[in-house]
Order: sequence, then C-alpha cells, then structure tokens
Amino acid sequence: MSGIKAAKTTSSLPATAAAGDRPGSHCPACGSPVPGRRRAAATTALHRVLPVLSERERDVLQLVAEGLSNRDIGQKLGLSDHTVKAHLARIGRKWQMGDRAGLVALGMRLGVIA
Repeated sequence: MSGIKAAKTTSSLPATAAAGDRPGSHCPACGSPVPGRRRAAATTALHRVLPVLSERERDVLQLVAEGLSNRDIGQKLGLSDHTVKAHLARIGRKWQMGDRAGLVALGMRLGVIA
C-alpha cells in the first residue's frame, strides 16, 4: 500500500456536471460562467475592485485578443485608429494596466472576452 488515500467526493452533483452547471458558478458582477469555487471567489473579488467595461470596450478588447491591429479594429468597428487607441487607454486606466497582452489576459480571466 502506498499510503495515499483516495479522495472522497461529497458533491451531490453527478461527476459529469460541467462547472457552468453548478449553482453559484457565475460571476455576479458580469454573469460570466466561472469554473470552480475558488476561481469563482477570486474572479468575483477582482470584479469588485475592477470597473466594468462598456460594450464597445469589450468589443475592442475582444478584437485585440484576436490579434488585430488598432487600424484593423477601427476598420471592423467603423472607428478611427485613434479612437481604438483611446478605448484601449481607457481600459488600461480602469484596470491599471498598460500593455495589450496584460489587458487581454485579465479580460480572459474575468470572462469579459473569450
């Protein structure tokens, strides 16, 4: 015997239930599904301290995550590249972060973008 005990599962949910199917697995701030209780608590805590993005800011951030340049994002959304840059700057001020990669990573962690 190796001394490792099998972990008991005390959940009343079937083992095949997805994290999004569990009660309380959605962030109350944005409604996005959050897997796991600990991650839900951490994400909800982040939402409490980080301002919520506008729909246009989320659109811009999603396109940044897809790898588009400011000019390409502007063309896709009917904005000037200067306006796209202003949206990214506003997101950076709200989330106190300056680089695109960090904004995308945090947006994905929060479930704001896919």
